[in-house]
Amino acid sequence: AEYMGFQQSKGYFFDMESSQSNTTIGTVQPEGEQEIEVLNSYLTACCFTLLDVNKDIFHKEIHKPENQKIIKNFATERNQKSLMVSKMEIEPVSAEQPTAQQTEKTGVETAKSKEIVEFSLEVVYKGPSTYVIAFHKREIYPTLDLSSRENSKPISSQIQVINIGYVGEDNTPFVLTNTYIQNSFAPLFHSFENVRYQKGTAEEEDKRSTGLGKVHSKIAELSLAILQCQQNLEIPEIQLSIDQEIRNVVKKAKSENRKVTLSDFDEQMKNPDFLNGLQYRVNQWVKEIRKVTKLTRDCSTGSALQEVNFWLNLEKVLLHLKEQIAQPEIDMTLQLLNSARRFHVMTSFENDIELDSAITRVSGYNHLMRNFPINALVSAQSIEQISKALNDIFDQLKKALKGVECTYPANRLQSFIEAISRDVTAQMIKVLTGLKIMNMEFGDFRDIIKACEDGIFQAWDKWSKESREATRVLGQRQGQNIVINNATLEHEQLKKRLSSLLGFRSQHNKLQDVINKVLTQGDKGTSGEDDSASKALRIAYNIVTSIDVLDIKDTEGWETAKKNYDNKIDKIETDITKQLKDKLATAGNANEMFRIFNKFNALFIRPKIRAAIQEYQTRLLDTVQKDIESLREKFLSDKQGSVIMSKLRDIPAISGKIIWARQIEKKLAAYMERVKDVLGPNWETHQEGKHLKEIGEQFKKKLNMQESVEAWQTEMAAPNVADMQISSPLFLVVQKKDKYELVVNFDEKVTTLFKEVRNLTQLGFRILYAVKKKSDNAKLILSLIPI
Repeated sequence: AEYMGFQQSKGYFFDMESSQSNTTIGTVQPEGEQEIEVLNSYLTACCFTLLDVNKDIFHKEIHKPENQKIIKNFATERNQKSLMVSKMEIEPVSAEQPTAQQTEKTGVETAKSKEIVEFSLEVVYKGPSTYVIAFHKREIYPTLDLSSRENSKPISSQIQVINIGYVGEDNTPFVLTNTYIQNSFAPLFHSFENVRYQKGTAEEEDKRSTGLGKVHSKIAELSLAILQCQQNLEIPEIQLSIDQEIRNVVKKAKSENRKVTLSDFDEQMKNPDFLNGLQYRVNQWVKEIRKVTKLTRDCSTGSALQEVNFWLNLEKVLLHLKEQIAQPEIDMTLQLLNSARRFHVMTSFENDIELDSAITRVSGYNHLMRNFPINALVSAQSIEQISKALNDIFDQLKKALKGVECTYPANRLQSFIEAISRDVTAQMIKVLTGLKIMNMEFGDFRDIIKACEDGIFQAWDKWSKESREATRVLGQRQGQNIVINNATLEHEQLKKRLSSLLGFRSQHNKLQDVINKVLTQGDKGTSGEDDSASKALRIAYNIVTSIDVLDIKDTEGWETAKKNYDNKIDKIETDITKQLKDKLATAGNANEMFRIFNKFNALFIRPKIRAAIQEYQTRLLDTVQKDIESLREKFLSDKQGSVIMSKLRDIPAISGKIIWARQIEKKLAAYMERVKDVLGPNWETHQEGKHLKEIGEQFKKKLNMQESVEAWQTEMAAPNVADMQISSPLFLVVQKKDKYELVVNFDEKVTTLFKEVRNLTQLGFRILYAVKKKSDNAKLILSLIPI
């Protein structure tokens, strides 16, 4: 009540604005009136703002007995569900001041206009010059609880308020209803669905059984029906007025089961006023009919739905006119004028209306428009439905344009295609806006953009080539030399914007992942850094989400948002760069620097960060190159490494050489990994990275032991290497002086062969059959001998 400028306390009513310093106390109101006054206060508070009404006049009007009766009925009668309050502004008809009686009747006048406030229990259309607010009781409150009890519900919870009228030429029930559907009810159901049936939960499977999908479909159908009905009203429905005398005579003839004739009007034909009246009426017919037969629309504006509905509805109106002209009343009117030698009227009617030619022309246009699947497009609720509807449209265009019956102008076809592009764009923006693409997960966002590209944009690119040929053929068939210009397709702008959004979100997602990965690893101080950087990144991203990124006409707004985002990111990179340089500066040795680079290398995709640590990169890359050179020299010069390994671990020479080379190769891989740590994920694209990669690849070739293994196997498979055979006793006792020795009868080379094959197999080499056979034979014979 304080918000309104009124206060109610202990049964007294105070006018806070009028009293100023001296409060005027009114009389004590009965309890019932006090309850209604609570409702009055609520209505006043709402209407002051929503109707922008003069406070004095509204206070006076609402307390009039007849209006109080209406308000009381609304509050107490169960069958009264609505209360409508309207305000109309009327400009003064003259500069003279109205009388007191006029002021009492109409309200109170301002310097420019008068305000009339009305209350009603029925919701009615007041026209485009009236503000209207409707108050509806909620279903659970058939009567309003206006008592002052502690447990009573506030009025705001019992009543719903809706604006159903405003001042403007577009104030029609169609525009108003469609606005609420598109901007309130449809988003409301989508939001309810997302909250109630969250993706990935068990409730999502129960969504189909609720019929919520049908509700979405019916809402879209209702919106489409309202839009079509509004467009139908653009073409006037002509009703030819008939002279009442002629109507009566024709009606009488029908009742007598005969045709009306000129002799039925012998008396009337003698009256020149009668004939003049018929002549005037026919002239009016010509004017009215010509309004329709000459009617056309600018296809370069509006939607494809409007173009389709225009020609279909125009054909209905023309055919209805033809049916009217065929009526006996119209025919008799023309016969009477012809009999009276009013030939100029007859000539005007027959030649000027051009009804038949108009019907033929529109019918040819509608060979394309009839059954055109535009409704499926404008009522689509997903990208998949838009894609399917668009393919159906293209199929209809191909089929209709090939037919000789189609007379749709070739020079108009390009404008029609541009209108289809506008409809596709509008519907895509509507669907994508509902999906809140900038707030969804990046993977889902990428899938949506891919669906747009694959299902819509690629289909349109394919059709664009075909449409040029179809337009050219249609023009030739109509005898027109058509100059095919590049069409202005609005969806191309949306395509560019979505591509820009994909690139933007891709870079943002990479930066977000890198920051989360880098700043959540390492020492204890990282947690605070992660929070700070992540928070700054979210703030930067909110700059973009705060604008309508799908407003393709607002290019400046999109570019400004990206620039502001980049400025925020630049600050984040500056902080990270400072942190990185501080860590590198305090590093004790090269190995510690390598560990720091390993942690932060994912950030090196950012040019600013990469440039800041270039000095340290060069130093560490020189270290890596020296290590690789030192490793190569060690491999080439230290020939005894594999020999020593063979003796210490009883490994044959070839296997030892391979194991030694692989240890060197593992060390080389570690050095190359350091190059990646220093230069980042795309290290191979850097000049220094390419150089070190070439050095590493050349060294790696020298470490390949495949040729050595093949040479050894060729030697072992040769016939001069005898297979082990038992041709003498396995054991032989030999006497040496006063001692006896037990000598095992076997060839040491064969034992080496067996060990070599065993190790090479474990190392992953393929053994020749001949070598493996000799090894298996030796293994069989020597199985009793511990080797």
